[in-house]
Amino acid sequence: MNISYLHTTAQLEVFCDAARTAGRVAIDAEFIPENTYYPQLALLQLASDSGAFLLDPLSDVALTPLFRIIADPAVRVTVHAGTQDMAILSRLGDMAPQNIFDTQVAAAMIGMGHQISYAHLVAELTGTVLKKGEHLSDWLHRPLRPNQERYAIEDVLYLLPCADVLQARLDALGRDAWLREDLSHYVAPITDADLRAQAWRRVRGKQVLPVATWPLLQALAAWREEEAMTRDLPRKKILSDEALLCIAQTQPHATAQLFDIPTFSRRGVREYGQQIISIVKEALHKSPPQRIEETPCRHMPMYAETLERLYARFQARCAELSVAQAQVGTRADIEKMVCDHLCNQALLPSHHRLLRGWRAEAVGRVLLDCLAESA
Repeated sequence: MNISYLHTTAQLEVFCDAARTAGRVAIDAEFIPENTYYPQLALLQLASDSGAFLLDPLSDVALTPLFRIIADPAVRVTVHAGTQDMAILSRLGDMAPQNIFDTQVAAAMIGMGHQISYAHLVAELTGTVLKKGEHLSDWLHRPLRPNQERYAIEDVLYLLPCADVLQARLDALGRDAWLREDLSHYVAPITDADLRAQAWRRVRGKQVLPVATWPLLQALAAWREEEAMTRDLPRKKILSDEALLCIAQTQPHATAQLFDIPTFSRRGVREYGQQIISIVKEALHKSPPQRIEETPCRHMPMYAETLERLYARFQARCAELSVAQAQVGTRADIEKMVCDHLCNQALLPSHHRLLRGWRAEAVGRVLLDCLAESA
């Protein structure tokens, strides 16, 4: 396979001009997430009607023309499971994608399964079998090996043909609006402030903590996120999840107590101990938050029966529509509907995503009818 690179900014500009004329471009990226907070961009793969190319972001090529294309609402940017790729590029270019087509999400909308892999998608839609083996490569090492280059270019080579097939099937089913709705998060990418506020949700094992400790968990996780961002280090390099949970549970009031935490290094205690103790003291003065994730109605007589009936109806409806169930909603969505129904609370679209947008039309009305029958 002949691999072509965009070696200069001028070449990238020519490619982007052609993509703008065609009204579409396909983008994939290789990045290294392990050693830094912000993943390191290691390689870009680009394709349009003019051909497929590799671009080395470690070179002197200015990426500004590409950023302009991504932010152009007149150019459809095709990706496969591209949330993280676009987040990296959005941050580097200080912009947001305006017209995304994600082939993985589109495939789920037409019944090809939830989170289908790129290789399976290509095989299903084009009959081409892609070689594996380079996914875990060191993409920052130069020069890249021929096998790496082939793997990388194939990651973008079939995106536009697959997108064409998927778009035709979406149009035939009248589901293009479904896709647009579910891709709206690309236009408003998550901010650093959002990451800090939601950091506690990513802490593994938090479910074992009493609700009363959650304000402290939230404060500690937000602090760790900020430190990781500032230093551009992985979260675990600042404070492990295990240490964070231990601090939230034991609520130490002196730096010396932090030395008793097995997964917290002595160096870490010396560097962060005072800050952590200050966070503990401040958080303990706050009231515990309402634990929205809990369903207090679980012990009501009709809860289990109603839940199973509604969840079975939800599954059946997704099967009728030939849409990936996980793309539509989760069991937790159903649990929340059942809980509000049994507690005589209004089932409002603002509180239930299955009652908003395309989901309301596809499954929401069916679920409301099912609940009405069980009343």
